[in-house]
Order: sequence, then structure tokens, then C-alpha cells
Amino acid sequence: MNKITNSENSIGKVNKTKLLIFDMDGTLFDTSESNYCAYHDAALKIGYDIEHDKFMNVFVGRNYKEFLPLFGITNNDELQQIHNYKKENYKK
Repeated sequence: MNKITNSENSIGKVNKTKLLIFDMDGTLFDTSESNYCAYHDAALKIGYDIEHDKFMNVFVGRNYKEFLPLFGITNNDELQQIHNYKKENYKK
């Protein structure tokens, strides 16, 4: 009987190790400041100011449709505009 090495399976074929890494926002990188800057700039484009400290307290783990109304932004078209601007800013 031959000993199976770590790189072979029981049929003798070589296994390739694959690795997937998921960052659940804050696990590997804290992106809250980047998100704030992107949302702040996006909101300013249509006349809203998002306060930094309040954003940091209410943004984490929430969808933009949940936390932006806490800043007085309730119009669905404006919410979508801000979100679209944010996605563009975040790429920069």
C-alpha cells in the first residue's frame, strides 16, 4: 500500500488548493471612513450634508435606504441618486 501525500487524493490525482477570502466590512479592512466620504460627497451634490459622527453611529450594517432617512433624506429618487453617486465616488 502506498502512502498518500498531502498533494494527492486517494486516486492519485493532484489537488489544487483554492482559497476564497470574504471581507465582511471591517473584518480585514475598515472601510467606514471611505464609505462616509463617498456618501458625504454624493449627498452634497443634491444639497444634503451628512454629519460624520452620526454617520459612523448609524451606517454600520445598514442599507442606504435604512440610514439615509435618518439624515432627513426620504425622497426615493434622491435616495437612489445619492446611492448612484456614492457607487461612482467609491471607485475613486
